[in-house]
Amino acid sequence: MLLQNFGHIDIVVSNAAANPSVDSILEMKESVLDKLWDINVKASILLLQDAAPHLRKGSSVILISSIAGYNPDAALTMYGVTKTALFGLTKALATEMGPNTRVNCIAPGFVPTRFAGFLTTNETIVSNF
Repeated sequence: MLLQNFGHIDIVVSNAAANPSVDSILEMKESVLDKLWDINVKASILLLQDAAPHLRKGSSVILISSIAGYNPDAALTMYGVTKTALFGLTKALATEMGPNTRVNCIAPGFVPTRFAGFLTTNETIVSNF
């Protein structure tokens, strides 16, 4: 393992994301809600719990949110809500981990990837962008 050779971590990037549904919040199944929270929010917390002991002064943490976190679109409601949660998580972690570790959040706009393929192939959703 790399950590055994070098003994510390300089940077952690949490980029996990899932959006298994385009259902409205009030129609979303509990199993889908659980998946969204587990992957989009909880995974970042668990990653940092494991990584924190190995960070040193001057280390950086970067959480990847989404522009959908600022204004969740109708087709991405719960995805957007979980990405909004990352903004709050970033602020809380910055207070908890600072000043030795910088914690920042990046909220990229739409990127046409395979992950977002359902957005680019659904005419109703495409018309919203």
